Amino acid sequence: MDYVASINNGSGFCGFKDWHLPNKKELRSLIDYSKETPALPTGHPFLNVKNDDYWSSTSYENSPEKAWKVYMGVGNDGTYMKAAEFYVWPVRTHSQSPPALLGQTGQSNCYNSSGTPVTCAGTGQDGEIKAGMAWPSPRFSVTGDCVIDHLTGLMWTKNTQYATTNWQWAYVPVGLLNVYGYCGSSNWRLPNINELASVTHAGQSDPVTWLRTQGFLNVNQGYYWSSTSYIHDSRTAWNLIMGFGEVAYRDGLKDRLYYVWPVTTYVGPGPPSAVTNAAGNVAIRSAKLNGTVNPNSISTNYYFEWGTNASYGKATGSQSAGSGTGNVSVSANLTSLIPNTTYHFRLVAVNSSGTSLGSDMTFKTRVGLPGLLLLLGN
Repeated sequence: MDYVASINNGSGFCGFKDWHLPNKKELRSLIDYSKETPALPTGHPFLNVKNDDYWSSTSYENSPEKAWKVYMGVGNDGTYMKAAEFYVWPVRTHSQSPPALLGQTGQSNCYNSSGTPVTCAGTGQDGEIKAGMAWPSPRFSVTGDCVIDHLTGLMWTKNTQYATTNWQWAYVPVGLLNVYGYCGSSNWRLPNINELASVTHAGQSDPVTWLRTQGFLNVNQGYYWSSTSYIHDSRTAWNLIMGFGEVAYRDGLKDRLYYVWPVTTYVGPGPPSAVTNAAGNVAIRSAKLNGTVNPNSISTNYYFEWGTNASYGKATGSQSAGSGTGNVSVSANLTSLIPNTTYHFRLVAVNSSGTSLGSDMTFKTRVGLPGLLLLLGN
């Protein structure tokens, strides 16, 4: 912690003065589980990477005289007494948002090397920096027999012990979920090790009890299978020791009987549908634009784009179509139009999941009275 603080003094390092010791998620984000010695992607630009342990800034809540470390040789994590000597690899948040921002670890407390709680300000610890994406509130929501994680976009079975089996047979109960379309999904899978580790909470001394309070059932202290094989020994797969929150390959021989907790990517309500219908009440200088919107269970607004060509250029005021699941007839009135003129229009519906455009349609205003007189005169 002192070394990282020192490189923030003076002119800083690489011109920056906001370096920190990475939290355990930031360290593990470097890992490529298809590689070893070190477990970093092919062609990585780093120098002097050791096949050894690197300190994180994340204390171990259950015994805060220890902190989390990551072994760069293969990518497993674990905890060790803070008095031990491991390598230091500083990090900072780039000024440009990264393409896949990591979630925070959940830790909000800080401790000294003896495990005594201390004020976080100025420590540079995980509990002060809180690097990563803030957790939504609520993070989890129960939907039937499943639980949605709003931080990761994953949906888990509510029952965390969906099966107890060896690694090869773990794919059988997961496959049955797809046959049944469990919770409306046919894309269930055994989670990879990063997905499995995403449910850990570094700010809890008892992560199992915490998961139970989030709506999950039968959460166990023991081993959970991931779909990620251990590159050094294909007879072994990565697993999560739930009560400890540790990513490990030890005791991971695929013939062991561990818990199976299926996951799928949550596909929530999508954008609304928008259908442009024929205009009505077309007169010399006015018309009524019509359409149909399905909000798809999300609060949705709509408006019409219109103009004398398909580029439109004008729009009606935004109005609410509600948040139902059925079709809603919508309309808007136009006035002060030019007689005997063709107009283009289309319906636009917008909700938090996206924007939908109806097809282009046209109408032609009626001929004005002076034109009728001229026609009769001729």
